[in-house]
Amino acid sequence: MKNDIDIYYNRGNSYFELGKYDLAISDFSKVIEIDSNHEDAYIGRGIAFNELRKYDLAISDFNKAIELNQNNSYTYFFRGTIFRQLEKLDLTISDFNKAIKIDPDFIEAYFNRGIVYKKLQKYDLVIFDFSKVIELNPNYKNIYFLRGGIFSELGKKDLAISDFNKAIELNPNYPEVYISRGVAYAVQGKLKKAKEDAIKASQLGDDRLINLMKQNGHW
Repeated sequence: MKNDIDIYYNRGNSYFELGKYDLAISDFSKVIEIDSNHEDAYIGRGIAFNELRKYDLAISDFNKAIELNQNNSYTYFFRGTIFRQLEKLDLTISDFNKAIKIDPDFIEAYFNRGIVYKKLQKYDLVIFDFSKVIELNPNYKNIYFLRGGIFSELGKKDLAISDFNKAIELNPNYPEVYISRGVAYAVQGKLKKAKEDAIKASQLGDDRLINLMKQNGHW
């Protein structure tokens, strides 16, 4: 019986990796038929249901997995991402909070919670979460660019420019960062620097800042 469980579970994972979610669900279900307390099978099936946008079934599986083990940070995180897709943002934040409480270094939970806080316009909390992401991994998903954008929205242009500088240092071929830094410079009246960023962005294939400055008579 143990061999059967391993065969079905491993094959379910293989089907999932191949994008064959219905077959993955079938194999994970067979595991659960044999062992109704198989936490990983519920998690795997829940993730597969999520890929098929069967959110209620996915949540049900994650609920069962949490019932079996309340100390798995990833289960809360996965369920939280579904709540986010369903626009249940309070439940999303609650699950991300639980994931972080279990694993204080859970970088994906901080990042995604920060994105939700941004949607809720809770910018101080966004900055806290994005700063934690930087502490854990400064190369994570253009995080300096994202935090710089929040500083810019708050009118903290010097902090924004500092973050944009770091973003460019890490990835000098991302035109959006030059545009954002150029806009911040323009707001500060530093038009020479803004033009330099506009030209660099254009060289990378994005003329939006040049066009904007022309429209505003700054070119």
